[in-house]
Amino acid sequence: MYLNNIKKYREKGRYIYFLDETWVNAGDCTSKTWVDGTIISNRDAFLKGLSTGDYHNEMNGDTFREWMEGILPRLKPYSVIVMDNASYHSVKIDKAPTSNAKNADIINWLQDKGEVADPSMVIPQLLYMVKRLKPLHTKYVIDELLKVNNNTVLRLPSYHCELNPTKLTWSSVKNHVRMNNTIYKLPDVNNLLIEGINRVDTEMWKNFTTPRRRSPNFMKLILL
Repeated sequence: MYLNNIKKYREKGRYIYFLDETWVNAGDCTSKTWVDGTIISNRDAFLKGLSTGDYHNEMNGDTFREWMEGILPRLKPYSVIVMDNASYHSVKIDKAPTSNAKNADIINWLQDKGEVADPSMVIPQLLYMVKRLKPLHTKYVIDELLKVNNNTVLRLPSYHCELNPTKLTWSSVKNHVRMNNTIYKLPDVNNLLIEGINRVDTEMWKNFTTPRRRSPNFMKLILL
């Protein structure tokens, strides 16, 4: 379904934005280095107070929504935004009740969807009705936000991040940082990051997209 949808969007000439989160730290380096005699590995950099963690502990649904609200005015109308199924990308509006919900709460949810539920029904029976209705009423905070200007969210199939060319792009950028990081200070790492991004030219992007016959004319790489 993903491949069919993205093919359809390309044929319509819609702009496609590939979205992903990543990080670069002051302690990023190859497994060992002999340039700076005081720091010999990633772990050594970490032990000396240089961050080597990632962004996951800092990212949540609210933070992602606020970021997207700031990005939204910069997107072209009628665009397609490709993202994975990370939990902070997929915060739901009006979550369906689960087995932990009270009988009355499940009944209220069903009635709100126009379904008739007998108060004498037990929770497993009610949840069977919920399971049938849930796909019809699943809405995501980000999807609704991006409907402004007729934008569309296209989610990657689970466990197929290779369909997102920014994964390969960021791998190249971060490798440039690791191979050249000898001082382990944020200003220098920031300069290496910019250098790595500038190395991502049209030809490199084309190589990351052409294996699946992607047209680079309607793709944007968000590095914000």
